[in-house]
Amino acid sequence: MKRILLSAALSLGACSSLFAQTHKTTVDERIDAAVGPTAQFISDIIFYELQITDTIAVPLILLWLLLGALFFTVYLGFINFRGFGYALDIVRGKYNQENAPGEVTHFQALTAAVSGTVGLGNIAV
Repeated sequence: MKRILLSAALSLGACSSLFAQTHKTTVDERIDAAVGPTAQFISDIIFYELQITDTIAVPLILLWLLLGALFFTVYLGFINFRGFGYALDIVRGKYNQENAPGEVTHFQALTAAVSGTVGLGNIAV
């Protein structure tokens, strides 16, 4: 048994140079080295700038966002314009009822929905 342990220790000692890193890199550096070129390639495509004039350059992502907004405005029947008055009525309290059940006012629900908040438990009434 001693011979086996001794030979295992000597084998590990001989192979330790394989496991030793000559240049110690952190996990972050290894991940960056692996993913960095792909992320840079995607970033170069997304943020590519179209030269309009000598002084004006427009990022490609801005054009995609404008096209998306235009598409959904038309596809959804201009709801962003048609519903604007309704949203103002809600904010002004036109639909408030004094004895209605619930803890959240219309304004609080609207602002929570616009902000993207999932839970309404922390809203003070």
